Amino acid sequence: MMTAAPASDVKHPSPPHAAPVAERDRVQAMDVIRGVALLGILVVNMDFFAGTFAEMFSDEHTSTLVGVERAAWLLVQVVFAGKFISLFSLLFGAGIALQAMRLDRTRGAFSTSFLLLRRLVVLAVVGVVHATCIWYGDILWGYASLGWILILVRFLPTKAIWWAAASVLLLSVFCVTALGFVSMMGMEAAAAGREAASALPEIPDGPTSMELFREMGNVTQWSVIDPRWADFEAATYRYGPWDVAFALRLLQWVSSLPFIYLGFGAHLIGMFLLGTAAARSGVLGSAWASLQRQVALVCIPAGLFCCAVVPSLLLSGRAHADPLIAGMGSLNELGTTLLAVGYAGALARLAYAGPPALALFLARTGRMAFTIYLSMSVLMTGLFYWWGFGLFEQVGHVGRLGIALVTWAVLAAGAQLWLKAFTMGPLEWAWRMTTYLEVPPLLRRGNASQRESGA
Repeated sequence: MMTAAPASDVKHPSPPHAAPVAERDRVQAMDVIRGVALLGILVVNMDFFAGTFAEMFSDEHTSTLVGVERAAWLLVQVVFAGKFISLFSLLFGAGIALQAMRLDRTRGAFSTSFLLLRRLVVLAVVGVVHATCIWYGDILWGYASLGWILILVRFLPTKAIWWAAASVLLLSVFCVTALGFVSMMGMEAAAAGREAASALPEIPDGPTSMELFREMGNVTQWSVIDPRWADFEAATYRYGPWDVAFALRLLQWVSSLPFIYLGFGAHLIGMFLLGTAAARSGVLGSAWASLQRQVALVCIPAGLFCCAVVPSLLLSGRAHADPLIAGMGSLNELGTTLLAVGYAGALARLAYAGPPALALFLARTGRMAFTIYLSMSVLMTGLFYWWGFGLFEQVGHVGRLGIALVTWAVLAAGAQLWLKAFTMGPLEWAWRMTTYLEVPPLLRRGNASQRESGA
């Protein structure tokens, strides 16, 4: 029989009813980390917004990189790729844990479980809409479909959750390595299809709907890293039309789900659990300055070293299908986890010991993470797809990095202005309303301690 969740190792305010977290009671470090993580996620996603999926695994693409393009690609692969989605996952687990602790005291364990489940269902619906109607690289569905585990583990002692997190993250190393060898076989098959691809007529500029639908009849037989897939994807997103783009986006999203669950799923769950344990232990609070500093000093250098190996081998001429690259996936996975944890420690110190104005700027950005994440997808698909400026495959790595920085800065500045007048972001407001089945106040009244969303 379920019992109430064990008490946290750190005290948190207990409101008399299930209200949003007041601004003064929020964990400052979580908001700051979330705000920076949004930038890191956009930097990595730019390669998928602006180029084909096959480009990520193309030996020809890697071999042609020179100068600043080469440096920009290496920077993204070593410093950003996988690290900030890991941070976001850690914060997702921490946020659910804090919400569960608060609600368990005010609503009881069973009522809290149903409320958290409803929260995840709403997130899943948004994820499906995002993936099928805007951009196939959605992560919200993955969070929602795996997040139910957090509803159960909250009944475990904090020490057990720490051990569970370590065990699942260790499992993820083996999952990623196995996926690397499976992908290696797929890349070998794709290489064999290049000769067949060269014999096919090129897809003309501005193809018609019927021409693309005829290609759709063949594209499902190809690997997502097959050059024929890349040609079809480029033509579709550069020229449309919407019905073919919708079908391709749906196909790309569905085909990515096995990767999310079998390859990346263990990593997500491990970071969820790590965030849960961190929130319940209070290690993201201001009282843990020494630990946060030590974690940053140890994990960041070690993580950078681990994550630099595979990109350096690729730039040296090693093929993506090389068994050495597949085997090194375990080292890259380890480095990704170390860097995410190290970044969390460093950003926690920034939140409490850095310039107050900068910390406040990043925290306000993080409080609107849901709205900003989806806004980034709309803006970037508008920039690169046919219905906007149609720049798909027209911008290099340096340009992509610059666009990401400018876009994040504009959205972050917008968050500052919005939160001066409103208590939470518009999508945060809608998410809270559908979770609690009540209409929360949106317009800010009174002083800066006006309550804000606990998303």
